[in-house]
Amino acid sequence: MAEVSAVLNARLRKNRGGRIGLFLLLALFLLVDLGLGIWEMGGWKAFIATELVVPHQASLWLVLPADVSTYVGAFGMLTGMWWPVLFWGAGVSVFVVVRMLRVRENFLRLRLALAVAGYFAFTAGLSYYAMKGWNFPAVPNPGGTGQPAWTLDTGAAGLVYAVLALLFGRVAYCGWFCPAAAFWGGIGQGFVRYNLDAEKGRRLARVTVPVVIVLFIGTTAFSVLDTFKVLDLRFFGTDPAVFFSGLWWMVIWFILAVFVPFTGSRFFSRFLCPVGAMNGIIGSWGMARLKARDREVCVSCATKDCSGACEMSIVPHLDLASKGYLRSVACVGCGNCLEACPRRNLYYYHFGTWLTEWLRKKKGPPVSAAGPRSG
Repeated sequence: MAEVSAVLNARLRKNRGGRIGLFLLLALFLLVDLGLGIWEMGGWKAFIATELVVPHQASLWLVLPADVSTYVGAFGMLTGMWWPVLFWGAGVSVFVVVRMLRVRENFLRLRLALAVAGYFAFTAGLSYYAMKGWNFPAVPNPGGTGQPAWTLDTGAAGLVYAVLALLFGRVAYCGWFCPAAAFWGGIGQGFVRYNLDAEKGRRLARVTVPVVIVLFIGTTAFSVLDTFKVLDLRFFGTDPAVFFSGLWWMVIWFILAVFVPFTGSRFFSRFLCPVGAMNGIIGSWGMARLKARDREVCVSCATKDCSGACEMSIVPHLDLASKGYLRSVACVGCGNCLEACPRRNLYYYHFGTWLTEWLRKKKGPPVSAAGPRSG
């Protein structure tokens, strides 16, 4: 373990000037993204005129949070509009497609294709339908559509994603449908080397993950109570779940995406995403796992490249060498470890793999072309 940690820590000692340059480039990318949102609204004056006026409050202690709430909502509104969503997706998808042409593992190639398709069908589709005033039901987090939760559609979507997590693991959300999947599958690959090592990451996750899950469940509960008029709970006029969803996925996610040269790959997914964490917890009871074709190959492995390639900074070779498989709440099924393994000894086991194996067994061994032998 100490040897692996030393290898992973070595990745963090990179040129600071290069990191700052990457940060400025990503900041420019985000500014263009926000500018497209303002342009879509009809320009700066139209943006200022859209209820960015903070309501008058009797106390400074109420005015300041109202200011924050107002401008947080404005930032999230811009990042979620149609043209910014298309710009972001088109930019990162180019890198994903280039990578798809270079990788050798079919699982990784398919996952990247699903990430791009999922982005335009799901994230861009959500933005488009929201502009039309339609309620897009396929979002697994309450408040994610901008509609107060709880609704039957939201509950059904949550149940579907729970079933997908049991069958395919956390990859069903974090690797296929989440907009982060396209970002980290393409541009984000250059930042894996900046990740915190596994031990530091585990210590940080023990603090952050429970907190964000409580916030997620708590704001959902408050939203339910508000929706059914049990309590009158509003955060400066906004439904609690809607505000939390906007703050978390439309503001904090985008800000952290700019800081990836310092925080590393998938910082939000590892430490701040309640939907990903809950899918990981559910998935850990299901079928999905990373498996070794031959455990002895992992035991004798000298490179441990799977651990250095992991987007989530898991150290998979330890479990692979000791048990022959890895089941982790943190694993998003990114497929990097499969691609990095020099012996091609790893594969991602899930419902599809099980079904293929079952069908092969049911079909039985192939019959010889010469036909059965007579006694």
